[in-house]
Amino acid sequence: MGICNAYVHWLHWKRVLACLFSSRCTSIMRQSVDTILGKFVDHLIRGFTPEVAKHFAELPKPNPEFQARLDELAEKANEGTLSPEEAKEYDKYVEYMDFIALVRLKARLRVSTLPNV
Repeated sequence: MGICNAYVHWLHWKRVLACLFSSRCTSIMRQSVDTILGKFVDHLIRGFTPEVAKHFAELPKPNPEFQARLDELAEKANEGTLSPEEAKEYDKYVEYMDFIALVRLKARLRVSTLPNV
C-alpha cells in the first residue's frame, strides 16, 4: 500500500471513529442511505426490537488493546511500512468499523424515533 493510499485509509478511519462516537453524524448517515450497504443496514435495523436498537446505538468505544493496534497500523500505513499481512488486517478493520459505524448511526436514528426507549 502506497503512502498516499495509506494516508487516505487513515483519514477515513479517523472520520469513521469520529462519527461512531459523535451525535453529529446524522447528516452523514442520511447521505449514505442510498448505498447498497445502507439499504442492507436499514433492512437489518427494521428488524431490531427497541432494546436491541438501543444496545447498538450505545455501543462503547473500542477497547484499549484494539485501539492500540489500530493506531499502530495507522502509523505504519502513514509511514508506508505496512507488511502485506498488516495491510490486509488494517483494511479489514477499516471495513468492519465502517459497518459498525453505519449500524450504530442508523440504530441511533431508530431509537430517536421510538417513544420512551
